[in-house]
Amino acid sequence: MLRFAFRRLRPGFTALEAVLVAGIIALISSVVLVGFGGLSGNIALQRGAQELALNIRRAQSFALSVRKLDTSAGAMTPRTVGAHLDTGDPVGYFLFVDRNANNTYESADDAKIIGFETAFDRGVRIESLSVTDQNGVTSNVSAMDLTYTLGLEEFSVAIRGSVSNIVSARIVLRAPGLAAKKSVEVRVTGQVSVGQ
Repeated sequence: MLRFAFRRLRPGFTALEAVLVAGIIALISSVVLVGFGGLSGNIALQRGAQELALNIRRAQSFALSVRKLDTSAGAMTPRTVGAHLDTGDPVGYFLFVDRNANNTYESADDAKIIGFETAFDRGVRIESLSVTDQNGVTSNVSAMDLTYTLGLEEFSVAIRGSVSNIVSARIVLRAPGLAAKKSVEVRVTGQVSVGQ
């Protein structure tokens, strides 16, 4: 009679199977990590736009709240509060108290609000600033001050000291190495929105 010899199988993996699984995991991980750089750039871009919109709303709230703010010139209750943006310094912006009520930030006369000098994360920058007037004409500008004044429900946009019939301002942000952009639009009615 023939006898068959059966080997008893042991539970577990062979060394070849373990190496093969480790290689597959390494391949998938490398593909995911390569795409992660763009993902973090998009997240930083979205966060920068949301934070800018929030701080512009804060400037509006500060102007309406009639409370003391800590500024670079000491504590004060402002009538006019604004946000200063400049493509010459595209990595950030700040909120300020317009002490001489000319709707423009002037370092000698006005005061920065402490805690609201903001720098964008991960290389996000202001790509462009533009304003649209009541005739629908859009113009690019190099710097702007968005100001809110106590008692007024609308905001003012000052461009190098001049305030004209502007109905909206647009700030476009971009992250390095990404084609995507985010914009923050501020309307004369006080509405602040984040878009593409």
